[in-house]
Amino acid sequence: MLNIVVDGTIEDSIYEYGVVLDTLLKSKPKYDELFHNVTEAGEELSSKVTETLDSFYLLDDRQFEPIFNLAFHLLTSSNSDIESVLEKTQLVNKIVQIEEKIQQEDSKSRKLIEPTSLVSVLTTVFNSLPENSATRLDVLNAIVGLLERNKLQYLITPTLLDIFYESAKALGTSESSSEVLFDLYRVGNISDVSFVKKVILNFSVDVKHINEFLTDALNNEKLLDLSEYINIEKISFADSALLDLLKIYTSVDLEAFNKFDFTTVPNVNKSAVLSKLHSLVIAQLASANSTLKFADIASALSVEREAVPDFVINTIYMGSIQARIDQPNELVYINKVNILTAFDLTQWEAVRASLQAWKGCLNEVRSNINSNKKNKFIQQQRDQKERDREEE
Repeated sequence: MLNIVVDGTIEDSIYEYGVVLDTLLKSKPKYDELFHNVTEAGEELSSKVTETLDSFYLLDDRQFEPIFNLAFHLLTSSNSDIESVLEKTQLVNKIVQIEEKIQQEDSKSRKLIEPTSLVSVLTTVFNSLPENSATRLDVLNAIVGLLERNKLQYLITPTLLDIFYESAKALGTSESSSEVLFDLYRVGNISDVSFVKKVILNFSVDVKHINEFLTDALNNEKLLDLSEYINIEKISFADSALLDLLKIYTSVDLEAFNKFDFTTVPNVNKSAVLSKLHSLVIAQLASANSTLKFADIASALSVEREAVPDFVINTIYMGSIQARIDQPNELVYINKVNILTAFDLTQWEAVRASLQAWKGCLNEVRSNINSNKKNKFIQQQRDQKERDREEE
């Protein structure tokens, strides 16, 4: 492992940088001489370090990151304005160019610099920039590009998404900020659309991303309840055909769905949406009845009775309901409905009445607990007084 110390004097760091580069690149005394008369931070040091950056691709993977960190230390010691350093040195572009150069090499004598190491040093640069620096977006774009080109989707974790989201938000909520986040989401091939929803709610976004979001939400077999999306103001800017389909879906209107022209939404997976809609239809029936007949389910789905068990099993698998099938008697016993379907006014009144009754019960329980605590405290005081008398 290559160990480079950056906490000594700047003069020591300069000397070490030149010597180590010559040793690793077998270029002695090229870099040692380059830095021979440089003993302090400043424009001259910055200029000479910048000269060395084009040779970094010749390092092996083990050497690259420690050398980069020392170079970055020397550059930022010469100029505390990191944005200015990046602009003058074109450091981010040079890191990306390393990727291009090593892809053209076929070296068996050394372990070429890994894309993950390039991502690591870019992350160092990103973290060094002020939170409100617009240059952070350029670095984020470079990171996303590296991840995509090198198929490093596995590095895009929910934690990384959250970090980049907060970083982009600190720069403002412009379309340029949201664009980076959408690219990150796309590259990561993430199935959880909640991240995109959060971006749409809090950033300025291009309508194409709203359309992509709705399409992904409709196609996502794990995302059954889309009713909340209807009330997102920005969703109203989506393509009218997508909005119509969303309204049909959230209304659980199977008849309207079957009449819908899917050529107007070419990226929507009709069979996936239909499967989810069948599940919602069964869940809607189950929300009103603890026992369902095969005949009633078949009628609601417009299918043969023989096909009902498969539809019920799929609904159970999707998590919409918990139920037991009695195939000989052609019945489905509902244990629990896990998803809210479209409620009419009567159903909402029933729910409200249940909530009020529950609230009343909770108040009564709280009152009883408080009363018991009070009585227990009084009794403890009495017992203590009795013990005090006996001791006297």
